Amino acid sequence: MACVSYGAKPIQILFPFASGLRTNIKCRHLSLRKTYRHYCSKNGTNFSPQKNTSSSVARWSPWRWYNATLKRRPLITKCVTSGVLYGLGDVVAQKIWSPETKLDRQRILRGIVYGTIIAAPLGHLHFNFLEWLVVKKVAVRLALVPFVKVFIDQFVYWAPTLVFLYHVSMGIMEGLSYDQCIKKLKELYWPTLQANWMMWFPLQILNFKFIPVAHQLNFCLVVGMFWSTLLSYIRGKGTSREEETGGTVYEEMEVDVR
Repeated sequence: MACVSYGAKPIQILFPFASGLRTNIKCRHLSLRKTYRHYCSKNGTNFSPQKNTSSSVARWSPWRWYNATLKRRPLITKCVTSGVLYGLGDVVAQKIWSPETKLDRQRILRGIVYGTIIAAPLGHLHFNFLEWLVVKKVAVRLALVPFVKVFIDQFVYWAPTLVFLYHVSMGIMEGLSYDQCIKKLKELYWPTLQANWMMWFPLQILNFKFIPVAHQLNFCLVVGMFWSTLLSYIRGKGTSREEETGGTVYEEMEVDVR
């Protein structure tokens, strides 16, 4: 006997409840997906259905982990990053300019302390303040934003203040007296600021134009490893001249104003 379905599938005639069951399961599945998507958006995580574990592992990377950590705890992440890069920068400077000399651990520690406690917190505030002032408050034209930012960064307050803080804080951590700190500051402040302008003015234009605000401080820290090596050599030459002329001798130290 032929099976007349009148538009229905034979399976629906034999098992009339199958269609309803399938619809019910599909609705429950969509409801669970919607609930999970809402939970993810509420907790700041991405909703990305994964078919298997291997694809999840493939999508993970140190850079994505760092970005996620930077988004959750921006200040702490920048402080740790700054301390590590300042320490590495000092090690590189010592190995290049004094390869036969044993590493000065106290000098490395001073760089780490300065990068963690002074440079990173102030840098975090500085770059976010620039973004708020230039882009949101004043609403400068987009094409002029990098140039306005770099002018404020280099000539208004940031570079002059940070050069001052670097030499003063390093002098204090070295145990220099007040008079010695002032003398060293007078000798190195202007040459350091001039070198800062020559190197950082063009680099900061690129930084403000192409790098997101969250990573602008990291850009300065990475480039600062090479900057500190150069200025460590400049400072070492000044120390050598003092030794030859019989002047006050200070320990050679890294000069990294970023």
